[in-house]
Amino acid sequence: MMMQQPMQQQQQQQQPMMMQQPMMMMQQQPMMMQPTMPPLEHFLAASSFLTVKQEVEMLEAIVGFETENEYKIIGIDASTMQAGQIGKAFEQSDCCTRQMCGPQREFQMRIQCAYGAGPKLDVLRLERPFRCCQSPCCCMLQELTVIKVANSMEPMEMPLGKVQEIFAPCGPRINIFDQNGVVLYLVEGPCIRCDNCCCEVTFEIKVGGENGACGVPRAIAFNQSRAAGLLASLHNGKAAPRIHRVVACAGPVCGTLKKMAGDALTETFTDADTFGIQFPSGPQFPHGCPTQHKALLLGCVFLIDMMFFEKGNDEQGAY
Repeated sequence: MMMQQPMQQQQQQQQPMMMQQPMMMMQQQPMMMQPTMPPLEHFLAASSFLTVKQEVEMLEAIVGFETENEYKIIGIDASTMQAGQIGKAFEQSDCCTRQMCGPQREFQMRIQCAYGAGPKLDVLRLERPFRCCQSPCCCMLQELTVIKVANSMEPMEMPLGKVQEIFAPCGPRINIFDQNGVVLYLVEGPCIRCDNCCCEVTFEIKVGGENGACGVPRAIAFNQSRAAGLLASLHNGKAAPRIHRVVACAGPVCGTLKKMAGDALTETFTDADTFGIQFPSGPQFPHGCPTQHKALLLGCVFLIDMMFFEKGNDEQGAY
């Protein structure tokens, strides 16, 4: 009996301690707070630099069967202010189109991000129409539309703007338009092609100016403005068909978009690439790059990947 009493006392002392341990663990774990900002702001506002990394598809690498691309988006999490994966992009395209059309294919890209303790939310949708060739022909220019999608937090869908290739005799040039058709940025690539798998390809992001056309001769911009006025008069004051307002990109380089150098094995057997985008900064952006501009430049990454670095079943990328 004397032996049993100490054992009972020890068991009674251990029971409160065992109950306290889960409570202490619950107190140590940080509570996941619901973000106060909208999903798109939560996704992009905290990051001044993003890394977009395409995932390697084993079926595509071994057999050569073109599959839907998936990308990891790495940046600064607005909830924890720590670097890590903040989103993911999923291509949606037809199987026959991928095999037959290769990089010229039509596709939609869904971009998701984590939002608090709830499920992941779709925040952006990218839409790229089919183009039969990628030549410098002015009638086959590539484009991509960026749309903020409706979700459980924001019921309204809204187009943010467009990413559109412009005709250039030397090197790729891409205009970034807002929803009103005003050029925000000009993205310029190098003229000299790099075939080395270890090359790093840099595209300069230039801010829009006010003295002419972004990558277009000033006379063309003037004629376009006269054409817009003529259309308005012909429609008797009614809303005329929208013409993209062309603004000069005479400003300095304010950011960069880079295709990172990859290892020889990945570059040889797959078309999985990694991109880094430094968002615009400087005196023109006293409050930082707006979230809408970041979304448009992120869309530009996917268009550039398809235009210049996505390989078909029997071809190499353009760079």
